Amino acid sequence: NNIHLIRYLLSTNKPLIVSTGMLNKDELDQLIKEIPKEKLTLLHCVSLYPTPAEKANLATITYLKSMYDIPVGYSDHTKGISACLYAVALGASLIEKHFTLDSTQTFGDHQLSAEPEEMKTLVEKIQECTLMIGIPEKSVTEDERKMATAMRRGLAAARDLSRGEVLKSGDLLPLRPESDIPVNRLDAIIGKRLLVDKAQFEFLKPEELE
Repeated sequence: NNIHLIRYLLSTNKPLIVSTGMLNKDELDQLIKEIPKEKLTLLHCVSLYPTPAEKANLATITYLKSMYDIPVGYSDHTKGISACLYAVALGASLIEKHFTLDSTQTFGDHQLSAEPEEMKTLVEKIQECTLMIGIPEKSVTEDERKMATAMRRGLAAARDLSRGEVLKSGDLLPLRPESDIPVNRLDAIIGKRLLVDKAQFEFLKPEELE
């Protein structure tokens, strides 16, 4: 909430990373008005040292992103690295984690800081998490397409069917692999007339129907 400092920093024309620890909503709105969005990254922060897990409130990350439409990271004061990984999964674009050579020291922030091996693990896990998160869209990968024929089902005869029969739902059975008539065309096939005899479990073909 130090507007004097913020205005000085803006005069440097550098991007700003600003912690939201101890800020209420009105103060945050004032901050957003002061700093151009293209220069600002917010950090969700709970200013407790250490922060208990039940008070980390990581849902604030998604709230801030949706409220202000700017990059949001996480300033972590919990013990361990789990909160940082959960924050990344929730969309945090930047992580601040305190660092120490000895977390058993009882003064300052040492207890909530990561030692070298833990920090290395954190970086590796964040990279893995980012890789798994991917991109926000729903599409079918080429690998999935190769699996679809074997995994999906086609419509087959549930019993021996005779030429001229009008197909009902109970006459059709979804079987693997996917055939010329995929299972999701069930409603379009019901009511069609068979032009050929079909044995039980034999797949139907479009040209055999009218």
